[in-house]
Amino acid sequence: MENQLSAKSAKNGCFFFLSLRVETANGEFLGVIAALLNVDRCARVFENSRFNADMSIALVHAGGKIIARVANFEQAFGRDLGTTVLFNNVRQANAGTYKTVSVIDNLNRVFSSHVIDSLPLIIGGAVMTRKAPVCCSKTT
Repeated sequence: MENQLSAKSAKNGCFFFLSLRVETANGEFLGVIAALLNVDRCARVFENSRFNADMSIALVHAGGKIIARVANFEQAFGRDLGTTVLFNNVRQANAGTYKTVSVIDNLNRVFSSHVIDSLPLIIGGAVMTRKAPVCCSKTT
């Protein structure tokens, strides 16, 4: 089975198409299953899942393009992450956690990502890292 995904922008919003080739055990082609998904709805689900404003959540195509992200949805949609730390980590393991500066908002973040089995998709979440304010640092 082979998965395909493409993103399109339309008058009524952004959509992505996910298709799956269906074959018999012998490899005989049976057909294609396709789904049209509204990216704005994905972004709303992600927005409702954030427990604070410092958190970001993204759905990324295995080819590198951002499908949906909160925060900064409009800035991030379609952006290519193929040359970023995310893909360096995904090439080594299907799941992982790492710290780097976000290429979307230039904030220091701790990222966690996971390749979705049998689909060309990666889901990721990140939280901003903070240093303790000087006024609150403990000195003796």
